[in-house]
Amino acid sequence: MSNTTEQRENLIEAINTLPDEMLNELASFIEYLRYKTVQQQRTPP
Repeated sequence: MSNTTEQRENLIEAINTLPDEMLNELASFIEYLRYKTVQQQRTPP
């Protein structure tokens, strides 16, 4: 199993153990990471 696949499975397991009230905060953080990634791709080195 690849390291990336193992990391994804670990993340899914961690998410499944979170209380439901934390899922909104997690979703917001993921959206921030996606936004940050897009911004970095648009900025030339």
